[in-house]
Amino acid sequence: MKKIIFKIRKGTKELILGLAVLGVLGLSAFTHTATKAIEALAPVGIVATMKKKGVTLTEDEEKSFGAIDEVIANHVKGLVTNEDLTEKLKGITSGMTADQVKEFNEMVETVQKQAILLDQIKSMSNGSGGVDDSIMGQIRAGLKAAMPEILKFKAQEKGAGFQIAIKAAGPQTIGATTASTTAATAIAFPTPEVIPGLNDLHRNQPFLIQIMSVSGTSSSNIIWQEKINPQGQAQWVGENVLAPMVSFDIEIGESRAKMVTAQTTVSTQMLDDIDYISGEIEKEIIYQINILTDAYLLSGNGAGDNLKGLAAYVGGYVLTTVKTDNPNTSDVILAACTQITSLNFRANIACLNPIDFANTKLLKGTTGYYIINPNDKDNSMGGVPVIQSNQVPVGKVLVMDTTRTNVKILQGMMINFGWVNDNFTKHMVTIMGDMRLHNYIKNNDLGAFVYDDIANIKSAIANV
Repeated sequence: MKKIIFKIRKGTKELILGLAVLGVLGLSAFTHTATKAIEALAPVGIVATMKKKGVTLTEDEEKSFGAIDEVIANHVKGLVTNEDLTEKLKGITSGMTADQVKEFNEMVETVQKQAILLDQIKSMSNGSGGVDDSIMGQIRAGLKAAMPEILKFKAQEKGAGFQIAIKAAGPQTIGATTASTTAATAIAFPTPEVIPGLNDLHRNQPFLIQIMSVSGTSSSNIIWQEKINPQGQAQWVGENVLAPMVSFDIEIGESRAKMVTAQTTVSTQMLDDIDYISGEIEKEIIYQINILTDAYLLSGNGAGDNLKGLAAYVGGYVLTTVKTDNPNTSDVILAACTQITSLNFRANIACLNPIDFANTKLLKGTTGYYIINPNDKDNSMGGVPVIQSNQVPVGKVLVMDTTRTNVKILQGMMINFGWVNDNFTKHMVTIMGDMRLHNYIKNNDLGAFVYDDIANIKSAIANV
């Protein structure tokens, strides 16, 4: 046990309040002791106050004034409105003289302050939000608010007091076994400021699924038909001449949904003790699923249970008729757009790594002028908007007609809570997220995409 004596000066007399402090005692011990101290040292309620003043009350009067005490207590708790309290008091004071009304109102004000303090002290033990259970917080709640109005100590009443809780370790612990101070040199125990939430990592963010053509489906197996091998063509013919034959074949395309998932296990105590942890865990699972999905929409090989991405479907740059001197990345994008347009599609987006984008913006001519204004807010190159993402490898470029992409969501993001093996008996819970989707490009639409090395396209379009 530690003994701490706080000497508090009141006028010319010294009032000593003994604080018996137990490091293992909780806030409830302080609450109980402080409540009892207030009730013992000051009359609580109008009935008790009037009796202390020597007023003799009849049984009916005592019941009537006792009802006022109950109304005041409920008013403090927010159960009785100001109007209802005022109306109730008018009924009591209707037959009183002006002096009696004044004295009665003063008693009511004192009782209200008593009720407020008792309600605040009692609320400390039930974990209500906003309660400051630091040493200074407890002292303020038990002393500073109470002394001026309620705790009517006499100078000779030494040793009366209540308990406060000091944690066994941490910034609030007092090293010495005994300490004393006066109001002139107060002990300060600063309460740390706690910034809510969790500062997240800065990582690659999904981008492809935001620009691709996305829709829902109710099937794990999608089948489509494509026209292939067209033969023959129309001709101008004369009278009684046989019309030319045209034909084509039909090919079946198929896509099977793939699942992406992630899980984590956390203790139920952590879920209870950290109010935002459940949301942060869900957020992390959702991020991991989304970022992997985005990566595989671009570069998945489709093997086994993997999603097949654009890189596995489409080809690179093959056009041989676009040429220029000293080609740069903007020229590369224009050449890729030209190839797409020559195949009867319309490119509407290009994707670059931020490093390649910056290097292109910073290109200068022989006299030092910028080829592309680096301060220009228009991020287009080669006639199409350019999206920057770290998901695109440095040195790669993706140019496409996004209307020819097909992302079909069979099952959107699902977050599930459950128990695995002995989770339950160990007070653990498993949180799992998953999503099922298709991604496919129809064979007849492959010409709407170019995914290649920037250097390869530069070499193909350079004048030699």
